Amino acid sequence: MSKFDVEAIIQRFEAGDVDPADFDHRAHVMLAWCYLRRYPLLEAVTRFARALQAFTKQVGAEAKYHETITVAFLLLIADRTRTDETWAAFADRNPELIHGGMAALRRHYSSPALADEGARARFCLPDLSPPA
Repeated sequence: MSKFDVEAIIQRFEAGDVDPADFDHRAHVMLAWCYLRRYPLLEAVTRFARALQAFTKQVGAEAKYHETITVAFLLLIADRTRTDETWAAFADRNPELIHGGMAALRRHYSSPALADEGARARFCLPDLSPPA
């Protein structure tokens, strides 16, 4: 691909054509950003969550899937995405989402809240402070 092709990236992921070794945190955020560029928010959340669950099952890592973390990160990414912004510009402008890992969520969720099995299975609202 010579240009950043959101549709092709989503299609490859949904087809399971992703090397788990290359699917690090940055790749998760980039993929979420792609879904948010392609679909309205609620559809993006639903489709991304389903695709991520299927991927973790495919690679034998089902226990790694966490609904609250998935949805909360998508909401943070959606909140920070600007119309017609490229992935590179988004990544440059949001290093804490790209490189900070869980730090972006820790302002809104306590460790016990994220460790709760209920939060793993279904989305839970923040227990510390709502996203600004």
